[in-house]
Amino acid sequence: RQRLLFFRDHFGSRSFCYHLSASACFFASEAKALLWIDEVPDAIDEARLADYLVGDSELVDSTLSCFTAIRRLPPAHVAVIENGALSLRRYWRADAERENRFSSDEEYEEGFREVFRKAVRCRLRGFPQVGSMLSGGLDSGSIVCVAREVLREIGAGPLPVFSALSDDEADSFEAPYAQAVMRMGGLDATVVRPAGLESVLSDFHNLLEMSDDLFDFTMAGIPLVMYGAARRRGIRALLDRVDGDLATSAGPPAIGECVLRGQCSGAWV
Repeated sequence: RQRLLFFRDHFGSRSFCYHLSASACFFASEAKALLWIDEVPDAIDEARLADYLVGDSELVDSTLSCFTAIRRLPPAHVAVIENGALSLRRYWRADAERENRFSSDEEYEEGFREVFRKAVRCRLRGFPQVGSMLSGGLDSGSIVCVAREVLREIGAGPLPVFSALSDDEADSFEAPYAQAVMRMGGLDATVVRPAGLESVLSDFHNLLEMSDDLFDFTMAGIPLVMYGAARRRGIRALLDRVDGDLATSAGPPAIGECVLRGQCSGAWV
């Protein structure tokens, strides 16, 4: 049919960049790959910079990139290119009307555990071995505990986990919680400390150079170090839990905080 279709995942976990001209369409997972093409100009998009400088939020246009000639496919969208023209269509959105009603707090708790367990179990498949980050937060600790149980049930494991702890753990309020999870067993722990950073600095710099978008918050320092440590262990898939606990517990715009203030629309966003 001479038709080209692009799809991006539901939440935009993976980027998708493209340049469409009168004669061709180029696409890649990162904008820098497209800049190697002579006919793709590298002029900076000032609106994208304004988004970042004003409030670190994508307010102008979710299809913009840092370059005027390169666009991004928004999350949960499909792009169709036909007869030289491009059209966008959203294929999925969260159902704001859907509710799960239970008769007791215990049933709500069990319902959450079932969904959470299913989410972790699905992400443990498809690779020879999957690892996980482990900090002292509720998010990574919960993921690691459930993943360990799932692996134990199928006779697999131990689960490789990666933690970044200070040389003096007394200065880290999360360290005792991470160590408590490690003592539960069923884990193969790799701990990166400041004194041993030399071994992962090359991976850190390589990954940092791969990030070419201002809003790529997953490319923060500690996650990058953990990615490098996992790579050296031969782990190709890592449950990274980046900012998972911030979404529900602490720091604006936390869901729980918005609900307590009666800002339901803010909690949904």
